[in-house]
Amino acid sequence: MVLLDYSFLAAFASFIVAYTGDKYVAVYRRTYAPSSFSIPITRDMRLFLIFLGGVFNALAISLALIAVLGNAEGLGRIISLRSAEQD
Repeated sequence: MVLLDYSFLAAFASFIVAYTGDKYVAVYRRTYAPSSFSIPITRDMRLFLIFLGGVFNALAISLALIAVLGNAEGLGRIISLRSAEQD
């Protein structure tokens, strides 16, 4: 049951990261470049984390890591979009 929860949150994080990146490009006509530290949770990084989770038999940990990092990155992008929108 826990693995299913982590899977849902990781899939949601993947969607949010992709959506906020595309939304930023659509609104501002330039690629997203964060002004501060950014979590590199791209598709390549997600696949690598799933690979490591499979190799070391720790899939729940890798999905939880993807969920936390992806949702944190998505939240950071949403906050960045909101602050840029108000300027």
